[in-house]
Amino acid sequence: MFTYIKHYILTFRYIKLISYIFAKYLHNKIQKYHNQGYDMGKCAKYNIQVYYYGWQIIIGGINKFLLLIIPGLLLNILPQLLLVTFSFASLRIWTGGLHFDSYPKCSYVSLLSFTLMALLSKYIILNQLITALI
Repeated sequence: MFTYIKHYILTFRYIKLISYIFAKYLHNKIQKYHNQGYDMGKCAKYNIQVYYYGWQIIIGGINKFLLLIIPGLLLNILPQLLLVTFSFASLRIWTGGLHFDSYPKCSYVSLLSFTLMALLSKYIILNQLITALI
């Protein structure tokens, strides 16, 4: 039983479960109001998969942010980690980034890369310009 729970957490399947629960709840609420005669606009026409996908993006983003905060606090590199993350996010707009075939691979590679870059920028003694670039 414990190995199943560990696998469930390490593969981030809880994101899918929570997203499905939220999407189903939202879809049911919208349908309820729509059936009562309220004008719900385009919301009433959406399929539950649209809400599910949206919740996956939101919860996945929160999950990645929390995964970055934890090593930042544990290794005392939170400012450097946030700087690396925001720098990467601003560059990704133009470059597109590297895409993996699964969410766990993306999360773990991003976490490892950002943490290593933050550690480098903290512990390699260089001038401030080169540290900011790292």
